[in-house]
Amino acid sequence: MLNKTIKGLFLSAALLAVSAGAYGADLSGSIQTKARILTPLSIVIGSGQAIDFGDMEQGEAKTVAPADGAQFTIIGESLAVAKVTIADSNMVHSTDATQVIPVTDPTLSGLLSPGTPSYANGVYSVNFEALNAGTSVQVGATATPAADQTPGTYEGTMTLTFAYVN
Repeated sequence: MLNKTIKGLFLSAALLAVSAGAYGADLSGSIQTKARILTPLSIVIGSGQAIDFGDMEQGEAKTVAPADGAQFTIIGESLAVAKVTIADSNMVHSTDATQVIPVTDPTLSGLLSPGTPSYANGVYSVNFEALNAGTSVQVGATATPAADQTPGTYEGTMTLTFAYVN
C-alpha cells in the first residue's frame, strides 16, 4: 500500500512538472499583415450640371428622373466598394430666404453593381463599385412647392458624399 502511494506521488509530481513546463512557457507565433492603399475617390461634375425642375406650379410636385438630371463622374479604385449618400435639401427663394421648396427622394442611375438603395430620415444611400476609368452617374429628385408657395426663382444645392466602405 505504501509502495502504491509512493508511486502515485511520483506519478503526480511528474505530471505536474510536465504540465507546469507546458503551461508556464511563453509561446509565440507570427501572422502576415497586408494592406492596399486605395486610389482616392474623386468627382468630376461638368459645368452647367443641375437638376432643373423648370417651371412649376404652386402645390404641384415635380420629379426629374436621373436620366434628365445632373450628371457627374466618380473615379476611384477599380472594383473597390464605395458608398454614396445624398441628403434632402431645400431650394431657397432668390429674394426671400424664408421661402423654400423641399427637394427630396434623390435617386441615382449608372452606378456599377449597385447594392440595394436605402432612403431613411431624408438620406439616400447605396453601395457601388468604383472604376479607375470613372463611372458616369446621373441624379434626379422631386421638388414639392407648397400650395401657397411665393412665386419667383428658387435655387439650392444637394450634397453628395462618397466614401469607400471598409
